[in-house]
Amino acid sequence: MKKTLVAVGSVAAALAMVVSMAGTAQAAPGGSNGISALVTAGTITSAQQTAFKSAVSIEKQAAGVTCAQATTAALASLVAKGTITKSQADAIAAAKAAKKTTTSTTTTPAS
Repeated sequence: MKKTLVAVGSVAAALAMVVSMAGTAQAAPGGSNGISALVTAGTITSAQQTAFKSAVSIEKQAAGVTCAQATTAALASLVAKGTITKSQADAIAAAKAAKKTTTSTTTTPAS
């Protein structure tokens, strides 16, 4: 059997990365957009979450805009229709911004 030596520093670095990634997953629940945390907290309903996701998808396809533009337009539309309140729209926008910030800082490679 061949034995391989592993530097203690590399094991510690790998462990630190795993712990860091686990913390990120807990900080941004709900998979791709973190909006599920708002449902869990009772800020929005799951029907409102579904309506938001559908509205963003429609905006992206129909208008051919960026995700950020589609989000803004979808939130404005849902508030205008009475599907969500302005404070719920603000909470969704904040959750999206927080998720984007978390994703940006955790996926940036170290120099």
